[in-house]
Amino acid sequence: MSQSNVKDTLERARASARAGAWEAVEDLLKRYVSEAPDDREGYLLLGISLSKTGKLDEAADAFNRILMQNPQDIEALYDVAIIYRRQGNLHDALGTFIEALDLDPTRVTLHYTIGNIQRQLENFKAAAMAYAKAVELEPDYVPAYNNLGIVCAASHEYTKAANILRQGLSWAPDNPVLHFNYGMVLEADGRLEEAAAEYREALRYKSSWSDPLQNLGILLFKRGRYNEAKDIFTSILDKDPHDIQAWNNMGVIMEDRGHIQEAIQHYRRALELAPTHEKAVANLERVLKQGAAHSGASDAADTPDGETASVVWADEGVDNALLLFDAAGMVPVIEEELEICCAEEFEDGVAGPAPGAAAPSVKKHGEAEFLGIKKNTLVRLLKYLVGLVDYLPPEDREFFAQSDTRSDMEKIINTLEIGRKGLFREIQSRFPQHQYTTVRPIRDLKP
Repeated sequence: MSQSNVKDTLERARASARAGAWEAVEDLLKRYVSEAPDDREGYLLLGISLSKTGKLDEAADAFNRILMQNPQDIEALYDVAIIYRRQGNLHDALGTFIEALDLDPTRVTLHYTIGNIQRQLENFKAAAMAYAKAVELEPDYVPAYNNLGIVCAASHEYTKAANILRQGLSWAPDNPVLHFNYGMVLEADGRLEEAAAEYREALRYKSSWSDPLQNLGILLFKRGRYNEAKDIFTSILDKDPHDIQAWNNMGVIMEDRGHIQEAIQHYRRALELAPTHEKAVANLERVLKQGAAHSGASDAADTPDGETASVVWADEGVDNALLLFDAAGMVPVIEEELEICCAEEFEDGVAGPAPGAAAPSVKKHGEAEFLGIKKNTLVRLLKYLVGLVDYLPPEDREFFAQSDTRSDMEKIINTLEIGRKGLFREIQSRFPQHQYTTVRPIRDLKP
């Protein structure tokens, strides 16, 4: 091939690359590098075209050919590191990115990518350092705030994670992923009202996104706001009748409310769409085993706590509003005894008394008591009280919404039910046998 033909081949390859015709680029450049084996641009374009068509081993060979001639070629280092990562070879990818960073320590994307790999390797401290360096170099680099928040949350540093995600939102207040992740951190920290608000913000900027709706629905159900939760899952299914998570979660609500046949139908619908969906399988098996016991039962009343709490407290002649606001006086007592209340059964090997705290009385099923009240009974009472706000006159409802009482009580409910909080632990209901489908883990934000 003449010198002019060689140059023409390279130019045609460049034009094909600009057009995204990567197969044509590959064919042209394989001929070109056979005639110009030392040409850096030829091997760089060949490596890129091979990576675009999924031929990763050949792409790595092309980039390494450049590095044999110049080990400090930062572009080739960066590209071969990306290939290693796509192949799942995280340790070689990390080492190569670090080599590139040594050559260009101010490149923000290198710090960010190193942080992502360290997080994949569960080296959370190293990941946090890399993300922190990225935002130090570029204070408005939102993806680094997002992923730094994720790392802190994974280490159960929820307050720190929340602060970091708030910083990210100060740069990108309309980013739905940031709002969603911020909501999940708040939820893990027991700040359920704030978490619900963040899920709603995520939906404000991305109304078609079902993930925040799924988690918001479960949060509302957990707080005893059954009708609102049902409305959310109904809206999801109206838009997408193939949403397996929503069918399963609707089944949970129906079962909890005593509508057993409807629950069975919802679980079966989820399994028609995904026969191996573990949570729906477990739910259906459980409810069918309990079917005989439920078959003669009447449907629960459509109140915050069905035919249980509303009937009990009404029989006692207690006015709803009076009961609700008198509950504020219980909060300091509950907080004082919280560590005892939240203790789980010791033989399970999952919890013990706090230093200096008296050991709780543990029943054979792990249900602690204090002040003569069983923990589950207290949780049901608190949920009922919080749910009553929707049935109060507007002025009382507004007063309650603006007070600290509701958030305090919700945090206590969350702590009593969950005990040990964790970001990736699924939200539990007051009936722990239910298998909710929640959105986990929290999302990355692409740069």
